[in-house]
Amino acid sequence: MGNKKVLLISPKNPIGGGSIIPPLGLATNASYIPDRYDVIIVDENVKQATYSSADIVAVTTNTITARRAYRLCEEFREKGVPIVLGGIHPSVMPEEASRYADAVVVGNGENVWEELLEDFEKGRLKKVYRPGTFDLTQSVVPRRDLLKGRYFVDSLQTSRGCPFDCEFCSVTRLYGGEYKYKPLDRIRKELESLRTRNIFLVDDNILGVGKKAEQRALRLFELLGEYGLHWIGQTSINIADNSELLRLAQESGAKAFYIGFESLNEDFLRAANKRQNLKKGARSYKDVIKRIHDHGIAVLASFIYGTDYDTRDSLLRLAEFISESTIDAASVKPLTPFPGTRLYERLRQEGRLLDDNYWLEDPYPLFTFRPKKLSLQELAEATLDFLDVYNPLNSTGYFIRSYRLTKSVRASFMAFLVNISDNHTYRKYIRRHKHTLARRFGIDLHTKHNQYEQAEPFFDEALNGRQRELGDDRPDTLETKNDLAVLYKEQGDYDKAEPPSIQAFEGRRLKPGDQHPHTQESIKNLIELYKAWDKPEKAKEWRAKLPQKEAVEQ
Repeated sequence: MGNKKVLLISPKNPIGGGSIIPPLGLATNASYIPDRYDVIIVDENVKQATYSSADIVAVTTNTITARRAYRLCEEFREKGVPIVLGGIHPSVMPEEASRYADAVVVGNGENVWEELLEDFEKGRLKKVYRPGTFDLTQSVVPRRDLLKGRYFVDSLQTSRGCPFDCEFCSVTRLYGGEYKYKPLDRIRKELESLRTRNIFLVDDNILGVGKKAEQRALRLFELLGEYGLHWIGQTSINIADNSELLRLAQESGAKAFYIGFESLNEDFLRAANKRQNLKKGARSYKDVIKRIHDHGIAVLASFIYGTDYDTRDSLLRLAEFISESTIDAASVKPLTPFPGTRLYERLRQEGRLLDDNYWLEDPYPLFTFRPKKLSLQELAEATLDFLDVYNPLNSTGYFIRSYRLTKSVRASFMAFLVNISDNHTYRKYIRRHKHTLARRFGIDLHTKHNQYEQAEPFFDEALNGRQRELGDDRPDTLETKNDLAVLYKEQGDYDKAEPPSIQAFEGRRLKPGDQHPHTQESIKNLIELYKAWDKPEKAKEWRAKLPQKEAVEQ
């Protein structure tokens, strides 16, 4: 009898991209699964996960991929296969994750496998496992041999955690504010197992802060330099303060730094606790970029918009700064309050989240809360402005400028690939779901601000887009018809409200069926329409279609 099989899955990212970097976390976990099991890794950004006679399945997920992860749980549970959820999202939302999985792992997964699989063999999986902190001195070489995708880079982790505590980041929640280093001798073993010389260091911050961190970074760069690598790493702007560190990074093969500049607004930097940026000030950004360029290293800059401190003018200034600066690749994304962060808790308590469980929406939403100084419509307009940052022609221009400033073909090319793989897919995502965004704006104007006339064009745009792309009878299309019907009814335009109300009902009656909550919703909306229209006989006729208990309530 052969070994039992463990299937490890990384769900598909709904925004796009993701296939450039392999799922190192799964390869790492695979190294700790006992030899009595065969392990298969599936990265859905490369290949969709299918049933493969697995005996137990484990899915790692962040907030963006959570909806897909939960769908995978449902599919495998229908087949009677036990399923385990782990990763950052289940770690901060274990109760939610437990509704979909047989077991949830909170925190690091390396030291849970022996216990978890023994429980599985006895048929007694616990609902939640909390294995606690993992000692990086006990780390082993990840099972990179199980990663079957064609990735441009390999990935390597040399530390865990981050010394900073930004309001919008969940790293501190996951690792408890600890910043731990992997021993250099363990890193050397991993370097010898790499399959390519192009490396992405997945550390949340390769430098850290303070003299001890700088000395450790110097030793790390010396080690990396022995292997002839070309690498990209995530860091903060304080790396530009130490020319010796930059020199060694360049000699070790550093080709690009991914840096969170985040904002030009220092009030936001202060509120978000972005200490390193605030210490140097937004006026230092251009000098930081120049110092890094002078060492032949490209700058991949991250910016956030849609904060409480943004205005329409400030967003225009940000777009102008990005265009005029010498950044090699730019990622400009709306601020997202991920669960597990102080930002999420604050906005939830203030009642400003558009949906407390926004990650369960389909498609994944672009905007998730209401900023203080911007309407959702203004955010949409800003998004269109920032789309120019993702224009492929701009990526070509960045490559030429990057080469002129870094004098490194490799650095310029790696920045170019990042720009195309990440930002171009994001551009496509926004365009693909433009009609869904339009519906969100319409709902906000309608239900939150009672701005009926302003909401109608957004609902029209959403309906036309969904009819064109999905068809007239699809659930999303019927949903938008229902939205318009309710809007017309509340405006007192009953003649216009009746046709989409009936169309939504007829479509929902056929699928998902008479008893489905959405179909019942359409019936109730029609009852309310005819009551408001002073047509009691029509209201009575539709009330008869409801179950008796609900009919009495109507």
